[in-house]
Order: sequence, then C-alpha cells, then structure tokens
Amino acid sequence: MPSPLTPALALLVLALTSATSALSPSELELDVRPSAAAPVTPRPFVAAVSEFVWADGYPERDLAAEPDAPWRRNLETVRRHAATAAQQGADLLVLAEYAILKVWPRAQLAVYAAQLPPVEDMVVICDDPTQHEAIRNLSCLAREHQMYIVANFVTKELCSADSDSACPEDGVSLYNTNLVFDRTGALIQIYHKYNLFGIELEHLQKPAPHLSAFRTDFGAVIGLMTCFDILFELPGVEMTRRGVTHFAFPTDWGDELPSLSALQMHSAWPRGLGVTLLSSGIHYLAEGSIGSGIFTGSGALGYLYDYSAEGAEGGVVTATVPAGCSWGADSCPSDQAPAGRQVRSAPAAGNTDDYYPIQNYNVSEFVSAPLSGRSQRLCDGEFCCDLTVSQQRPVTGAESGATYRLLVLDGRRNFAPHWSTQICAVVLCAGADQASCSTFPAGVAPPPPAPFSLRGSFSADWAVFPSVIRTHMELAAEWFYSRPTGQLEVADTGRLLVAQLYGRNYALDQP
Repeated sequence: MPSPLTPALALLVLALTSATSALSPSELELDVRPSAAAPVTPRPFVAAVSEFVWADGYPERDLAAEPDAPWRRNLETVRRHAATAAQQGADLLVLAEYAILKVWPRAQLAVYAAQLPPVEDMVVICDDPTQHEAIRNLSCLAREHQMYIVANFVTKELCSADSDSACPEDGVSLYNTNLVFDRTGALIQIYHKYNLFGIELEHLQKPAPHLSAFRTDFGAVIGLMTCFDILFELPGVEMTRRGVTHFAFPTDWGDELPSLSALQMHSAWPRGLGVTLLSSGIHYLAEGSIGSGIFTGSGALGYLYDYSAEGAEGGVVTATVPAGCSWGADSCPSDQAPAGRQVRSAPAAGNTDDYYPIQNYNVSEFVSAPLSGRSQRLCDGEFCCDLTVSQQRPVTGAESGATYRLLVLDGRRNFAPHWSTQICAVVLCAGADQASCSTFPAGVAPPPPAPFSLRGSFSADWAVFPSVIRTHMELAAEWFYSRPTGQLEVADTGRLLVAQLYGRNYALDQP
C-alpha cells in the first residue's frame, strides 16, 4: 500500500484534484446503463472473481507485437478463467486491475491502449475486426459464455491542446478503465478510475468525478470502482447513498500491516456499509499483491488467499449471491446470511513461519499499550477506544517475544491525497516494541486474549469499517459488528492477528 510521493507528484495530485472537484458528490449524476432496460425482479445470481497471475510477472517491458507478447499470454489466462467461471454457472465474472496490460512508460501505453467506441452505442466489439484485439477477445468471451464480464484495461482518447488545456503533449489521454460486457458481448458501460495511485499519476489522466454502474438481467444494479477508490468517498460510498448495493472491484492491491491488507479492507468495506463487493485481485507475491473474494455485509461468501508458493496459479472463486438482500437489515433474512467460504490460506510447505514480502507500515504515530487482560481505555487526543472484557484473563507473551497491543490513531495518512483516519485495533505484534506491530509474527504465538468488545468514540461524520483476521491472513468467522452502535465483538480470539475498526471522515481529507 501507499508510500509517500515525491514533492513533484504531490503538486501534480493537488493540481489534478483542484481541476476535477467542481461538483460535490451529492451533485453527481449516477450513470446506470443500459438506462432503458425494463425493471427485473431480483433473483440470486452466481458471481465469479478471478485471482490473476501475469504471464511474465511485473513489469512488462517488451510489448512487441509478436504472437507470444506478454499481454497476449495474459489473454490466454483470461480465457481459462472465463471457461472455469462458465462451468460453475457464473452470471458475472470480474477480472483484476491490470490483468492483461500493465506496462510503463507512457509512450508504450499510448500505443497499446484501446480506443473505445461510444458506450451508448452498445457495440458488440467481437464482430468488429478494426477494434483492439484485447477488447475484441473480451467481447467474444462474454458472448461465448453468455455472462457479464467486468474487465480492466488502459484506454485512450485523442485530444487537442487547441480545444483542451489538459490535453497531454502527445495528444493522447490515457485512463485506467473498467469495461462491462453483457451476455451478448455488447460494451454497455465503462468507468475511468478516479483515485489514481503512485506511478499512475505520472502516466495516466485523472478523469472528472463520475458514478458508473450497470443494470443486469438478474435485477442487480452493480457499481464500478477500482483499487485505491475503496479508501475514498467517490465513487463507491456515494453510490451506496443512491441505493447501489453491489460493486465490481478490479484491484492490484499491495498488502500492508497492520491495517490495510487486502482481506482486511476488502471485507471491511462491505461489512461497514452493508453491501456486496466482488473483489478480483492480482496474485504477485513479490509485491504483496494477493487476495480475492466475494464479500458481503455479513461476511465472506468465498475468498482466495494462497501464498504457498511464488508459482501459484491464482484461480477463480464463485458464489451464489442472494437476491434483494441488504446485508444486516430486515430485507436480508438470517437464513440468507453466508454459511461458508472457500479458503486457500496456507503458508509455504514445511515451514509455518514463512511469509511473503509485505509492506510494513510505520506505526510510530499510533498510541499503544500492551493488553492488560482487563477492560481498558486508550486515547489519541480526544479520540478514545474502549476494549471491554467480560472475564479477566492474564496476558502473557510468547517465547518469540510476540505479544498483543491495543493501538489507537487519530490522524491523517501521510500520502497524497492525505486521508483522515481514526483507528482502534487489537494487534498481534512480533515483539514487545510498538514498531513490531506492522511485522508478520513468526514463531510461537502468545496465548489468545480473552473474548472482547471494541468500540471507538467515532462521531456521526465517520464511516467505520470493521474486520477481524487470524494469523496466516485468514478471515475470522465468530465475530459481530453492530452498525447502529459501532461495537465490534470478538468471541473467538484464537490465532487472532488483527481486530480493527477503521474510521474515515471524507470531509477532512486534504490534497
């Protein structure tokens, strides 16, 4: 996850943000396509997400046009995943961010990016040999398997400095774009990633803020967002205010402990908002990019998290998503709540302490204290976190030095844009010092803490995202979060790694 930007990039973010933020979120139109479709009574549908392994790893440097170019080999993986999803009856397949094409510098992207026909024309690109090969293949796969496909690709629009002051010098605007194909292979919707991350800020264009969604023949309206978007108000949170309850989420996420691993944030976001998130990620262990799943407001319907070997092949996760269900509300009966999950979450064979490289966050700005075994309160300024135990239990460390701490933060993340966070977390730390709370613990774990509840003094302006994960990055099952009260209750603390309330106040964000 994020590392600080250079001053030049920070200034670029400021300029881009100022240029594209004229409208407030509530003033934006929700663009749902096809807009003229007749209403459909919602029914359960089978969703599939792909965990994607690049043909030649990252980065791609040679985009030569020969038949075995890396991006063409990536298309072969897409075909296999689409066939697997179809065999399992998928109505919808979501593919990862940059699954087919991820390459810098900009000069190569400008050549290999796709120029799209107008989305309102609903063109079946499969029938048009003049269209980009990759986009044509995606259209054909959607038609062949008669399922919706949400894919991610770099797209381009030609521009002129004479009519557009923001037009790049080469006359090409490049976007990180989600594309939606329906069962006939027609391109029915697109979404340009709004919250660009890292190197994207140097090579891609930041679009005007927009809300994009698509209407399906199984009655669900599905919103679109990409990776870094999940941390901000636009587009996803604003769409939930408009009644959108399902989201397709291509991502290329880099895990970061203790607060921002993929499984944490991608399961916490729907849990906090009461929606469904279809998360499709890249599997690239060298950068800690791993984890995909189908997550709801009540838990995971299925997820994949396999760091057993660098050569792992990724895979496809499918699950049946109930119809007309607002998770955690009366419209979602308890018998529709997730009953199980598909899990591959295992360390390297023969050594349970092995772990892939992870981005360790500097937690020095947190206020922290060792767990005492009793109820305790800890504050960072006026923001306080209360940990309550019903039965006191002595807290001891492990032979390896690993121990549990309570961490509290009220601050802004030092990354452009600077986002405001309030965090309450119970964390397994690799050693006795606070700095080790961002390091994956090795060796013997300490005895688990007593069952507890965790609550922060969040005001009504804060959105709160709860998560509980176990060692080896497995989602915990026996915990409960009350949206009305903001209280997280953890009944089974065995192998606890992090239990967290991650708060966001979007109005306090700064460029």
